[in-house]
Amino acid sequence: MMNRRVKILGACALTLAVTLSGLALPRAYAAKAVDVNKKCSIEFNLQNSVYDAATENKDAEKAEDFAELNTLHVQVHLYRVADIKETGAYTETKGFEELKLDQISDKTTAEQWAEKAAKARELIESGVEPAAETAVTLENGKGKVSGLATGMYLIVADEVKSPYFTYSFKESLISLPNNYWYNSQSDDWIYNLTEKNAVGLKPDREERKGDLVINKTLTSYNATVGGATFVFHVNVEKLDGTVTNNVYKMEFNGAGNDSLTISDLPAGAKVTVTEEYSGASYKLVSDNNQQTAIIAQEEEGNPVSVSFVNEYDGGQNGGTGIVNRFYMKDGSVDWENDLNGGGGEK
Repeated sequence: MMNRRVKILGACALTLAVTLSGLALPRAYAAKAVDVNKKCSIEFNLQNSVYDAATENKDAEKAEDFAELNTLHVQVHLYRVADIKETGAYTETKGFEELKLDQISDKTTAEQWAEKAAKARELIESGVEPAAETAVTLENGKGKVSGLATGMYLIVADEVKSPYFTYSFKESLISLPNNYWYNSQSDDWIYNLTEKNAVGLKPDREERKGDLVINKTLTSYNATVGGATFVFHVNVEKLDGTVTNNVYKMEFNGAGNDSLTISDLPAGAKVTVTEEYSGASYKLVSDNNQQTAIIAQEEEGNPVSVSFVNEYDGGQNGGTGIVNRFYMKDGSVDWENDLNGGGGEK
């Protein structure tokens, strides 16, 4: 055991620093020298992941919102970007000098650690070769890598997709070995970051989008009464129960087929389409209140569709329609329609 005490930043500091914005770094001290020749291991466990807090335009994400991640195969890459000395100090490997790891201390902020991780990723993506690299695929939310040399590693997880969401991950830096003096008051270096010391990730998710096609067939038409307008009400219920409603119209100047595509609806959403207006002299002869579920773009089955059939009913009344759209503008409600393109009624 060395008599002098050397300051280091452990896994707790490194991982939390890059994932929890504004968190003050823990101060960790160790009296023992690092065995730089000892092999290390690291286990990833999504149960230890950290999720974004609520922002102005985004609801807080919770662990239960990401339960689906445990069913996906997540590939995690480890890039060794610095050596560690017996004292616990770091020296960047060739090409990563910009990280300036010799300047880190217990005063280094979460934002500064995030910047260093982002810079390391940028350097690798630009072609700088790390001293070593390896990868592990997480299954059921877990994965482990053994036989790693000591040093500082960049963690980068690949984006993955489920049928409904795209998951991405923030890069981070971690030290092997690590010290948890802040939590345990122990001077021991931890060479195997497993079990209670397993490392989480910082996932984010984004809804995947899909398209809906409304097919319309008009089997017969009376030119005397003029154009035929059909109005559809579209109810979209997302996976979280949120419901949105909108209306769309289609116009015919003769018998035939046409379609309307509504793009970028949330994948997995249950959609109910109702023909609210069937034209003044036309009747619906197909089922109304048709339902379908949105399939994500790039997946087989996208776009989904519903189909409606109308025929001339013998009436002599013409008809048309206007679709109004209401929206917020400068803190107040404004509206436009599909005839004037905005600015209220004309």
